[in-house]
Amino acid sequence: MRSLRSLGLVALVVGIGAACAAAQDSGLAPVNPSPLAPKQDPASRLKQSGDAAKKADKPEKAAPTRRPMPVFVTFSQIDWAGPEANPRAKIALAKYFEEAFPEGLRVGVDEKGMKSFELKSLKAVRKFLPNGGKSGVLEDSSYESLEDCGSLAGHLVAAKINLRFNQRGFLGEPEEGVKNPLVMKEIKFKRGVDGNIQGMSVERLVKLCDRALAGEFGKPSDTKTDFIDTNNDDKKDVCLDDLRRALAVFNANFEDGENDGRFVAKGYTNDPPVAAATGAAAAGGIAAGAAGAADADEDEGDDRAKQARKEFEEANAERDRELDRAEAEHDDEIAKARVEARRARDPAMFEAKKAEIDAKFQRQKAVILKKHQEKLEKFRAKHGRLHPGKGNGLRLEGGERGADGSGRGNGKDKDGKGTGRESGG
Repeated sequence: MRSLRSLGLVALVVGIGAACAAAQDSGLAPVNPSPLAPKQDPASRLKQSGDAAKKADKPEKAAPTRRPMPVFVTFSQIDWAGPEANPRAKIALAKYFEEAFPEGLRVGVDEKGMKSFELKSLKAVRKFLPNGGKSGVLEDSSYESLEDCGSLAGHLVAAKINLRFNQRGFLGEPEEGVKNPLVMKEIKFKRGVDGNIQGMSVERLVKLCDRALAGEFGKPSDTKTDFIDTNNDDKKDVCLDDLRRALAVFNANFEDGENDGRFVAKGYTNDPPVAAATGAAAAGGIAAGAAGAADADEDEGDDRAKQARKEFEEANAERDRELDRAEAEHDDEIAKARVEARRARDPAMFEAKKAEIDAKFQRQKAVILKKHQEKLEKFRAKHGRLHPGKGNGLRLEGGERGADGSGRGNGKDKDGKGTGRESGG
């Protein structure tokens, strides 16, 4: 009996082996059981479950909110004083200058081995502004030498007035309910200036211009020769024209309370508000264009926004080239008139000639800006009034403001440097 059972068991084993062999010959893979999960400590399982629950309950970290840029107000040097002065700027200067600058407004650096000059009164500032001519550095600490520094000195004086008046609350509207509000000197250049000045704060630029005029970096051979090393890399990368242009861009950026969006500050957004549309048909086109720009990011391939940006910047660049030529002609005439008046020892002769040259420049500029304004109207008819919303979409910078005598732009000159427009010579 036992032998029969043994024989049956052997037969069963042989049968199973034959079946496996048949399965392999038929191409069917044997089914392997899934490996058992390693044993886990119950306390560890509880800890993991608790961590997962906490992670699920924890809300996602919200992106930091950015406040709108405070309402700053700036004026160009031709707005602060002179025959074409802005009425608001003229009144503010008369009312607040003595309080803002009780010891006078100094240009340059008042230290041993350096040069400077102080405009001690409102009358002195009005006499000095607007100051045209080719940019230069101080030869000595005299009023005549400051005049010879040309439009760079004029834009620097205007920038210092803008900074101090905003700091003291004589211009602009400070943020309400903010413990440490952003101040104007902290904002940094984003575009419209030379690449070596982009990212520089307004305060640093003003101090750099004072040091340059004081003679710390020597005297450059001309206005386009780089003579300042801004990056401490033993390579000179900024010239007098770069400094002049950056000051002018700052003075014009918040002109009369409007913001051209050329500056950036940590924790703040600098997107211009959506302009109100007029007319039902215009409202539909503008709203559609604004919505498209808000949803599109030109870095992600919005071809329409890129094409609009290209057309807009080309128009700005053309306007800037024409304004640069007119300003160069204006500066040459101012410099010649100053030399003639000094030879004749007749200051009144220069003042009369200067007023005539300034008026001629204003007429030329008005013609250029009117032509640019007509191009902008055609541009808006084609593309609508696009704005960035969220992201990096299209922004129209100062599109409505060209006709009032305040040029704008961020084109490039032949050397690749920015050509942001300034107001006045």
